[in-house]
Amino acid sequence: MGRNLSVADFGAMNALLSFTVITSVGTGTVGLVITKYIAGFKGKNEIGKIKGVILKSSKYIIPAGVAISILVFAARFRIMDYYKLEHASPVIIVSFSLFVSCILSLFIAATTGMQRFNYIALSQILGPLSRIGSGVLLVWLGFGLNGAILASVVASVTGILILSKVIKDIIKVKIESVKKHKKEMLLFCMPVAISISFYAVLTMIDMTLVKHYFSAEIAGQYAAISVLGKSILYLPGAIVLVMFPMVAEAHTVNKNTMSIFKKALLFALLVCSIGIFIFFLFPDFLLRLISRGRYTGNVNLLWMFGLAMLPYALIGMINSFHIARHKISFIIALVIVAIAQVGLICMFHDSLEQVIYILLICGILLVLINFGLIFYERKS
Repeated sequence: MGRNLSVADFGAMNALLSFTVITSVGTGTVGLVITKYIAGFKGKNEIGKIKGVILKSSKYIIPAGVAISILVFAARFRIMDYYKLEHASPVIIVSFSLFVSCILSLFIAATTGMQRFNYIALSQILGPLSRIGSGVLLVWLGFGLNGAILASVVASVTGILILSKVIKDIIKVKIESVKKHKKEMLLFCMPVAISISFYAVLTMIDMTLVKHYFSAEIAGQYAAISVLGKSILYLPGAIVLVMFPMVAEAHTVNKNTMSIFKKALLFALLVCSIGIFIFFLFPDFLLRLISRGRYTGNVNLLWMFGLAMLPYALIGMINSFHIARHKISFIIALVIVAIAQVGLICMFHDSLEQVIYILLICGILLVLINFGLIFYERKS
């Protein structure tokens, strides 16, 4: 997209994708809670309850997806004006993609909780490939920004089709009531929602603010840096995907969870460090590769942005570790730092360097606080 969209459309695409992530907090919340409880039921071999959780959850997730889509569609012109878009059609596509992603989140939650990692792996490979393929085709056919956003819908549908096999296997099992767990699950949704919401703000709001405060040209340059730099956030994704249900299951049956977390954290740190080192060695080549040389004005910022994303990658893993063990004390610091980050960027945005420094400082502070919480917990 960086090579084939205009500078303005490339910045708009990344801003809208950030908006999509932030707006999908609700479904992400339910998905994470479902994963945790399904992993626990799996550990106790209560497969019938897994079916009960899925069917009950679908009664909330699908209507919620419809409601979110309608709200975004109704606000399409306001969103268009805020992001300085020429047309509302990309926002309309986003509204539909939010509904499809709601269904996908339920399928991912069930498959992850069951630890059917072969299907998860297949969806995580074919989903992005279908996104790239359809995105390239649609842009080549002249759909521009609309085609780039529509590719996300194609990827979600691909994921649903792949994971439907696991859902079919679960549906065949005799259902067991989960009524006694309903209140507990609903109450746990609140802290998880806050956690996901403010983590999304920490990692995604920068693109929205840059699009709002800077020119289209500078926002496009930042988008190119962000696309590459935020890959550091996603590098440990597979590790978190495996770690979360394993920790949730181990916690449910009173087994040691810290050893799983330590191994996952060290591996994530290694993978992210390699990524940052590559940004440091080949920033110009990487930016030219994705943009045909249009976004190389701030080439030296790439490795700095990657470094700023490292603490957020670790925070995402630490948050998952806390949630898998039903711990919520970390949320207070998360909320305070997220609000501080937004406030600081709103006050200090004379340059892209300032924005990146704010991200880095807030990220390091939050990592230190979280490690302090874990150390205090183990000591007590």
